[in-house]
Amino acid sequence: MDECKRNGKEKSKNKRLKERRAGKPDDYFSYGPVEIARFGKINVFRSNFAPEQFSEMQSKLTERFPIVCQEIDDKISTIVKEVNKYPPTEILKRAYWEMVGNHLNIGSEIDIDQDAAISLRMVDYLQSIIA
Repeated sequence: MDECKRNGKEKSKNKRLKERRAGKPDDYFSYGPVEIARFGKINVFRSNFAPEQFSEMQSKLTERFPIVCQEIDDKISTIVKEVNKYPPTEILKRAYWEMVGNHLNIGSEIDIDQDAAISLRMVDYLQSIIA
């Protein structure tokens, strides 16, 4: 009897999955020729570029690459100048305690919010700048 109930549940679950796949996506985003759709846990990406459009986009991105690299280098230099104003041990202590404050009362990974994740990366980044 239990086996029949279990098989019935499995069949109804499979039926729901088939209906979901056949239906509309849970979320949909489109920007120009790029489309993204979410069906439950599955994300589907589609590019509707014509071959000429794709080649044009690739060449524009290639031309922009050195500019983006320079912008990143400038931002890093600004951060390094700011970090160098303070004693390294003190700034690392401050970053550590900020991280600890963001991680208090977290019971599991699912409870970690964006601030807590960023604070962890901040300590790593400061260490790399100081080193």
